[in-house]
Amino acid sequence: MGNETSGFAVLNLSSYTLHFGLSMAATHYYENNVNHGEIFYRWPGAVHYTVYAQTAPEPSDKACAKEIRNASILGITCAGAAAAAVICLPALPALSGPASSLVIAAEGGALAMGASAAGAAGAAAVADYAIMKKVLDVLASVPAADLYAQKKGCYGGGSGSWLVLRGGLQRVNGHVRHEKLRLEKVKPEYVLGNGTFTAYSREKFYTTDGAKQHIAAGHSCSRTSCKLLD
Repeated sequence: MGNETSGFAVLNLSSYTLHFGLSMAATHYYENNVNHGEIFYRWPGAVHYTVYAQTAPEPSDKACAKEIRNASILGITCAGAAAAAVICLPALPALSGPASSLVIAAEGGALAMGASAAGAAGAAAVADYAIMKKVLDVLASVPAADLYAQKKGCYGGGSGSWLVLRGGLQRVNGHVRHEKLRLEKVKPEYVLGNGTFTAYSREKFYTTDGAKQHIAAGHSCSRTSCKLLD
């Protein structure tokens, strides 16, 4: 695809709604609340950046995304995750730190983890007590470092740097487990063939005649073998 795919892109195949950015000593570009199956994209030029994903949003977010300079990518206070409904589960443990702001992708809906047990919420398809307790028990033991991923030395020139974020919560044979978040380099065709640009990122990618030839095909968990909570 040549220069038609210059820039930096990340397809979120993790089980979380996360916050992505490009850092060069400090964050220069970012976007909060990138959902499972969505693509974060920026084209700042033929430069090197560290691409990162984290559970805590960048502090200046009002709607979808902002471009900022001189903001730290670490040490930002976690914000509580917004949820459509609140399910009171007083016997469940409270969460703190990065895990307290997670929104988890699940079959049939999204599961949001508030900063306390009473703040746990999610779609009816996944919000039964047994699953919620397993999820909270697993998240309570996850190191903060496992909820952050970065890839250094990514280059925006040429064919660009196209990555996939994997990891997060999975349910395998009835057991809930957590895999460390990790960023992996892939071909542009894989990202475009298995994701949908966020509204803000779409405007950043489809700016040239070459880019307009490429269509983001949308996301299918069966196509990418996602192992979400069911």
